Amino acid sequence: MVFVIKDVIAARVMAHVRAEEVDLGVVGGEMIEPDFEVIHATTDEMHVVSPASLPIGKARNITLDVLASYPLVLMDPETSVRKVVDAAFVAVGRCQTRPAKPPTWQPQWEWCGPD
Repeated sequence: MVFVIKDVIAARVMAHVRAEEVDLGVVGGEMIEPDFEVIHATTDEMHVVSPASLPIGKARNITLDVLASYPLVLMDPETSVRKVVDAAFVAVGRCQTRPAKPPTWQPQWEWCGPD
């Protein structure tokens, strides 16, 4: 038996499964593919990190409205993690994503925050 792991974003995972190039895929976010069977579903946590010196770093609870007032570095828009974050902001009527100069080691990241 050969066990192979591929590291791709969720959309590509679905394409590999659909093409039967892999037997199983692991994705995050909402599963809206009616032709796939979800074998196991679980929950995950996301964490907001900040320098402790910023006011948000001292907060016990952070709402999306508070978070939206800070510039954020986010994953590529095609990732399932980013789709979950974008959906959360849209649900509260916040956040227009705008491109920013990305870090050199992750060229597809964008900033999201106030203009």
